[in-house]
Amino acid sequence: MRRPRHSRATTRAAALAYARARWTRVASDNFIGVTSSPGYVAVPAGTTFVRTTAADPATEVARRPGLPDILKAELEDCAHFISCCIAQPPGGTGGGLAIGRDFPNAVYGVLSANRLYEDLKAKGFITIVGTARLAKPQAAARLAATEIAAGDLIFYHFGGAAAVGHAALDLAGAGKRIACHTFCRCDQADDDNQAWDSVNGATEYTLAKVN
Repeated sequence: MRRPRHSRATTRAAALAYARARWTRVASDNFIGVTSSPGYVAVPAGTTFVRTTAADPATEVARRPGLPDILKAELEDCAHFISCCIAQPPGGTGGGLAIGRDFPNAVYGVLSANRLYEDLKAKGFITIVGTARLAKPQAAARLAATEIAAGDLIFYHFGGAAAVGHAALDLAGAGKRIACHTFCRCDQADDDNQAWDSVNGATEYTLAKVN
């Protein structure tokens, strides 16, 4: 079975609710994706993501109760967070998709944005809107035409690379905002770093409808 027996509207609502509840908190499995081996670290349930300088996303850290902060250079939690939003994370209710797991006995979901994208494609969970890599003007036009909806996904490519380098949940609405980790974004924050095109360095975009 790939999907629970309830409506896609229900599972979209669950994914969006999870994202909004956890966008500055550790995911419900109490792991964070990091750059160093093995690619994840267990953290206390009270861990939050904060900016040490409020206006500067580059100063984001994971603040662990009673432990040193995990610095921005070490954080790489985007695919793990989106995995939890759209799928079936322990300790929480996401969108219900039966995605793969890189480490079945540890961190939940997939830790690489590109592997998550490929896994979702292979299982038929997403449909690509237009071509797989859209330049910014084309992506903007399709977003303006509401060709994807709240709960769908945006994948980001950097420097012309074919591989996906970042993943975010589309929140739709007039602001075209996204939810993601590293750094944390959501429509609950009122600043200039929440829009769909606020991912620095992205050169191409993949818009994916969740089936």
